Amino acid sequence: MNDTYAYINHGNSLEKRDRSTGAFLNSIAIPGGGFTSGIGGTGPSNSGIVVDACGNVFVGSTNAVYKYDANFNLLGSVATTGTVYDLKIAAAGTLLIGGAAFLTSNTSLAPCARHTIVCSSLPVKLGNFTGQAKVKQNELKWTTTLENNSSHFILERSYDALLFEPVTQVGAAGYSDIRINYTATDNRPYALTYYRLKQVDLDGTYEYSNVISVRNDAGALQLRSVAPNPARGSFVLELFSEKLRIANVQVFNTAGKPVYNTSVNVAGKMQHAINCDGWAAGVYFIKLTDKGDGKMSYEKVIVE
Repeated sequence: MNDTYAYINHGNSLEKRDRSTGAFLNSIAIPGGGFTSGIGGTGPSNSGIVVDACGNVFVGSTNAVYKYDANFNLLGSVATTGTVYDLKIAAAGTLLIGGAAFLTSNTSLAPCARHTIVCSSLPVKLGNFTGQAKVKQNELKWTTTLENNSSHFILERSYDALLFEPVTQVGAAGYSDIRINYTATDNRPYALTYYRLKQVDLDGTYEYSNVISVRNDAGALQLRSVAPNPARGSFVLELFSEKLRIANVQVFNTAGKPVYNTSVNVAGKMQHAINCDGWAAGVYFIKLTDKGDGKMSYEKVIVE
């Protein structure tokens, strides 16, 4: 990285981005670079990148170090005895190359004075993690300012901040030293939902973020899901209310005739099973009515 550009060694390619905006500018293939499969997935088999004070970029591969100018014109290269993992400029004219069981000092590539080194293994640096209530959904946003060996993020939710369940998975950048913005949507939020991020690395290790909360239609009675759908013999409604409410549950066929009608007390998250054995195959409509404020929710289920 220098004051104008950010460079990323992806193993098989070298990427250039605008440092201030993060916009992609260019990329080239790294000769001899590649990926290696592992338990947690795939990752670069080589690494190491450094930029000197003249704006030249030095990047490691599996068998050499290459020197490019800021426009990715090749200025020179030097062979190595193994895969390169680390590059450092010790002083003007001297490049230190570290790799698989070797460490060597090179002067033929003649780097200018040291500028900034991007070569060490660093954790994901998570920036802002925020949530905003939308119509029948919550939108979650977060940023990273540095990623190394990152695989993906799992957004998790909870109604009590104790028991969490996965909402969705979002792929991570893998290797980056620029600001990256991520977004995810929860289409089944609770009245008050707690969220956290599970950041998973390529080797399977993971860390959790801090917990945030988003309030959406606080106190409302919710018909959150119907499962299984299509159903055979029976299906289950997942209901939720932040406080105790009495709900009327009705099911109608396509002719508008009621085939099921009952009242239930809902407090927190609960399940209500409905036996549909003997019902004619087809589409049915579920109506949930809050007896307190009269608000209604609708879903449909297919009975086979």
